[in-house]
Amino acid sequence: MSHYYPPTVTGPLDQYDYWDREVSAGRMFECDQCGEYGNSSDEYEHQRSDCPAEHGAAAYWREAIYNEHAEPPTTATGRFRTDWLNARRRALTEGQNQ
Repeated sequence: MSHYYPPTVTGPLDQYDYWDREVSAGRMFECDQCGEYGNSSDEYEHQRSDCPAEHGAAAYWREAIYNEHAEPPTTATGRFRTDWLNARRRALTEGQNQ
């Protein structure tokens, strides 16, 4: 990726090159849902319970398309369960106000 800009550029872009190399080498992962980078050994745990796109309010909005009373995933942590329930409460309140 470094060929897209001069090698004299130092700063955040260089960090992205490092991450891309680490992901390509299999030492890090990039979450397809939320974009977070992490160690490959933590990928399973991230997908299982730490990804806000899978367990938080964003996941609720996707699920609410099909079921407006959807429950949080059983793997959701307390913080994400709260985010999910708050999003559901807001959605139901907005639905009643229309």
